[in-house]
Amino acid sequence: MLESQMISPDAGSVVGRISVLSQSVIKRLPMKRSISEGDLSSSSKKKKRKTKHHESEDLGSDLAPPPIRCSISDGDIITRKETDTDDDAEYPIDDVNLASAMVNPPYSISDDEDDDPPNISTPAVRVFNLNFCHNKPDPKVYVDEAWILLKPALTSILHEEDDLDRFSFATINHAAAKTWWNESSGEAFSNLILEVCGTYISTTLQSLAVHCNDDDDPSRLLLLLEKSWLDFPKKLEHICSIVGVGGKKLWGLGLKLLPTKLFLVPQICDKVRTIILHLITDQRLGKPVNMSQLKNLMDMFSGDPFRKLRFLEKPFLDSTAEFYAAEAKQVLEQSSDISLYLKHINRRVGEEKKKCRSLSLFFIFQDELLEVVYRELLGVHACAILEKGFEKLMDDRHFEALRIMYDLFSQADLVHHINDALSSYICQTGEKILEEEGSSLAEFKARVDKVCCTYFSEDPLLEKTAQKSFEGLGMSVVPPMLDGPFAEEMLESGPLPTSHRCF
Repeated sequence: MLESQMISPDAGSVVGRISVLSQSVIKRLPMKRSISEGDLSSSSKKKKRKTKHHESEDLGSDLAPPPIRCSISDGDIITRKETDTDDDAEYPIDDVNLASAMVNPPYSISDDEDDDPPNISTPAVRVFNLNFCHNKPDPKVYVDEAWILLKPALTSILHEEDDLDRFSFATINHAAAKTWWNESSGEAFSNLILEVCGTYISTTLQSLAVHCNDDDDPSRLLLLLEKSWLDFPKKLEHICSIVGVGGKKLWGLGLKLLPTKLFLVPQICDKVRTIILHLITDQRLGKPVNMSQLKNLMDMFSGDPFRKLRFLEKPFLDSTAEFYAAEAKQVLEQSSDISLYLKHINRRVGEEKKKCRSLSLFFIFQDELLEVVYRELLGVHACAILEKGFEKLMDDRHFEALRIMYDLFSQADLVHHINDALSSYICQTGEKILEEEGSSLAEFKARVDKVCCTYFSEDPLLEKTAQKSFEGLGMSVVPPMLDGPFAEEMLESGPLPTSHRCF
């Protein structure tokens, strides 16, 4: 006690409290050893220790739950609450109480009971033994089960058999849905379906190849080929509705099968290509043509294999150029009326643009097609058209024909031809007016300005050419409102744009 009093500092300070706790721990260890050896035999001392021990247990039980032992094995959970006794606290007998005793050592009594802090128990350690065993089945099992059910139904659908009622499509759909749970199994299942469909298409096309002889009627080949093209998407749609979730992806892949397989049968491709070009020519000549059949044939040859190799592009454009070159020569020889020829070109261009909106082949090669039409009908004959008819159109004031001419030449990027013709026309006509008495160059200029403003869409190139041409005739072109402090500088800087009035 004297040693304790010498070491202990002020009770209110932190250092003092730490010293008290340290001394309490030092004293507790030998006391516990002496208790176990039986050095204390006094009944009053045992009674007092037991009372103190029970008070500590009550305090600890209020602050922390008793140790709990949990074992989880094969889905069963067993929980057992251990009861705290004197012997259990002193001598832990199982794993959980051993861990609890290591974390919360039992309370022991020392001689200096007033200095001992209460022993507050912490939560006990809980031991869990988790044994979960779940074996996932091989995705290939789902594919095999679904394919066994689907394959006979798939064959019946493709060959248009009448006994489809014997299949339970709900059962097939349920089995097929499992294959899409895994990406690899879904892809394998889809490949099996596409393989069967591809074999069916190849067999069908080989049976049609016998009709490609020159002696056979081409209409029979077209009818059978068109029927196959129209029937397969319907069958594919039925198949996609059965397989369920992956039907959308299967639909896109299935539609590519027919063009791909058709490309592998060259005798059919060459024969049908020739027929398509003949039908296009007949339609341009005004002959009766089954446009629905022509559209289906063009769709058939618009697949990726044909696009990549330009299977139809060159023959189609070459036949178009040949047709319109012959037509332009014939029309120009039969008539010298340029206004009628311009209307003919305008009508042909409108027809080709309309077909570009409805026929896939025309749409795919729209830019190349229109370039060929403009070149053969207009570009090749541009100089001859203007030399023969521009002066007449201007003198006779065929304003509508002038508007059509400018629209066609601007779309074909041939406005520079009109520019040359306009410059030549103004110079020649202006010189005649200057030589004649009573003619007004101003009236002639007003008429030219009206044409440039209204029917040539205020084309800046043509307006500038007209201005320079009139200046060359000695006619000063000055804007009507030119005053102010910088008028002289503006006149010295060069010619100014003409102010037009559209009548």
